[in-house]
Amino acid sequence: MIPPEMSATQKREQRRERILSYTNEELTGYYFPTAKLALEEAKRIIDGGKRIAMWDVDDTLLHSEPWLRAALNKIIRDRVRDFTPVDLNEVLAAGGRYYQVARYQSAAIAMGTTFSALYNEVAQSEEIHANMMPTQSRQALQLELCKMGFEVAGYPTARPQELARVTAGALKHFGFSKAPVIDVVASSADPSSAKVNFFKRLSSEMDGVEIPSPILFIDDHVPTAIALKKHFPGFVEPVVTLIHRNRNEIHRLETSGVLYGEIPNLAKMIKSRLAL
Repeated sequence: MIPPEMSATQKREQRRERILSYTNEELTGYYFPTAKLALEEAKRIIDGGKRIAMWDVDDTLLHSEPWLRAALNKIIRDRVRDFTPVDLNEVLAAGGRYYQVARYQSAAIAMGTTFSALYNEVAQSEEIHANMMPTQSRQALQLELCKMGFEVAGYPTARPQELARVTAGALKHFGFSKAPVIDVVASSADPSSAKVNFFKRLSSEMDGVEIPSPILFIDDHVPTAIALKKHFPGFVEPVVTLIHRNRNEIHRLETSGVLYGEIPNLAKMIKSRLAL
């Protein structure tokens, strides 16, 4: 328990240290040493005959974008003194991905490196990821879906396996359902196709297994949701949580028939869509 009289910085530091200090035993059910073992656990849960939900992590359960961008800006600012930090609006204008921001690419060249190598300093930092927090609405939505009979079978994420422990620690710390953190083996710069490939593999390996309804996959990335809706009808039902950086893509979600909405209303919308 964090004493209420502590400062916000002290609370954050104590929370971060706790998340980083969980033992493997404490993380049983969340953390698996390889993506293969995590996937095997997810398949075991899916084979249990219940309705299934799977969740993205970054910007779906945990607020990641501000921390990643701030860390990236700081790394560059420390080495390129006249660099002006990139804000969220600039990322959105460039297409929503950091690698698409021209000033990030130029900064990497000025530093004598590639953007991919530069971003990996941020993308693989346990310290940075241990700072990230959810909002109560994320926890409430997961609880509502659990009440509707959805068991969480996993957290497919573009985070690399090296971050599986800290991710598991954060999910446990904030009270999210026990389920495996699954590295979908994505490019840190452009993870767009990795989750589609993950569900393609899962669909193939679960062929013949009966599930009561399509697997709900809650994510914030619009192109991923649209691709899943197109390629895996009846197997995956993508659901997009609206956040600041995907609101300008609502028309694409509507055209593709992907369920989306504000988190407080999503449980009711999911129940209606699946006629539960």
